[in-house]
Amino acid sequence: MSKIILLTLAVSAGVLLYRWLPVFPQPASDGEHVVVDKWRNRLYFYRGDGKILRFPVATGKEPDETPQGWMRVVAKEELSPPETNPQLGLRWLGLSARGHEDGLKYGIHGTDEPESIGHHASGGCIRMKDEHVVQLYEQVNEGTPVKIRGFPWPVCFYYRLLSKIAFDRPSPGAHQGGAFTWISNCAGTARRVTEKYRAPTGPPAGLPPLPQVRPPR
Repeated sequence: MSKIILLTLAVSAGVLLYRWLPVFPQPASDGEHVVVDKWRNRLYFYRGDGKILRFPVATGKEPDETPQGWMRVVAKEELSPPETNPQLGLRWLGLSARGHEDGLKYGIHGTDEPESIGHHASGGCIRMKDEHVVQLYEQVNEGTPVKIRGFPWPVCFYYRLLSKIAFDRPSPGAHQGGAFTWISNCAGTARRVTEKYRAPTGPPAGLPPLPQVRPPR
């Protein structure tokens, strides 16, 4: 039993260290693009001049809420006055995710809850601090590729196993709240997250073209 406890503590320390190391994901292409890492709750903007901007973000409370894969920025909107949609902050960058090619369903936006940044707290969108989303908005153009990546499946499996040992239950789903439960629950989608964690060499050839639809003002 002591060996199991020591092994659990060692792996836990390794996972936490990996979680918070200030490293950048492998560039997805040579051109401008955005990478969102749901595991670290970080957004990386790879500029054309080779510089990388990194921002903390908030992503979905549940593993499936924030879509994953390649998509584009298909809409840009200045939200002013912010009192109209305070939960969306000052800017909206609409994404062509899950068939919503008009960019009205999922997006990168500001927030009136800055304390949520860095956590899994949204309903599916990617939240940023208002000052950060304004900075990003000024530099990202419509058509920019976006790659949203999920949890590495070994991490999901590990937390699922650890939760089963800790709670002595086959499923931790009944234990609500907290990052531990969030990560444990994502094991249920592990098979859909088994894509190679490092980003591929570039956007796929089948990435949909920009639609002509624009969001209402």
